[in-house]
Amino acid sequence: MSMRESSNVPVVVSSDSDLYSVRQAVAGYLAGFGESTRKSYGLDLRQWIHWCRDHDVRVLQAKRAHIELYARWLEERGRASATVAGGCRRSRASTGTASKRS
Repeated sequence: MSMRESSNVPVVVSSDSDLYSVRQAVAGYLAGFGESTRKSYGLDLRQWIHWCRDHDVRVLQAKRAHIELYARWLEERGRASATVAGGCRRSRASTGTASKRS
């Protein structure tokens, strides 16, 4: 998957993901960061979006339980707990699930 620049904000999800609204949420979240941070966070968010797709979870309807499952999935693959926590915070913030406790 390639990253394309659009108004200096990378598009980090493919057109077959959950779409326009996900792209907008991610782009809006990443817009306030510098280029290297956008690339790094974009990678984390692509991984989250792919996990959601692989587990039949609609990204913008993900609940805290989904993010917890994703965190365990990352840990099972050897990701450090600090890396997992940061990626999960970005997942929640960029898709509006930060306050959803269900």
